[in-house]
Amino acid sequence: MSKLLSLLLTFTFFLLPFHASAIEEEAAPFVDPREVMVKKDFALVRVLDKTSGRTRQLRLPVGQTSNFEKLDITVKTCLAAPEFQPEDYSAFFQINKTGNDNRESRVFSGWMLQSSPGANPLEDENYDLWLVKCI
Repeated sequence: MSKLLSLLLTFTFFLLPFHASAIEEEAAPFVDPREVMVKKDFALVRVLDKTSGRTRQLRLPVGQTSNFEKLDITVKTCLAAPEFQPEDYSAFFQINKTGNDNRESRVFSGWMLQSSPGANPLEDENYDLWLVKCI
């Protein structure tokens, strides 16, 4: 009986606290890596001038307005998927167009997704613009 009692005491005082502390440890919160996007400094876009049929690839700095023919393109933010995730990019653009009367009008304001270029396109009779990537 004394061996049983000493074995029980050994278990209670030495092994149980280790087991209990393992249970009480708080697990780190789970962060889905797909929800963590990385801010980039430049947006790489492709622009099609429908009247001439000419396409150009432009490297646009975030936070500045860049000019392409009659378009003033402002990239507000450009986001990339984190490393080791499938390549994915999204950017917020504000695009103004100067008309023949030299008046500027907003032709686009919103997010463009590299993975779904047709989801939210620039709809203009003279230009198509889509996001290639964020760099």
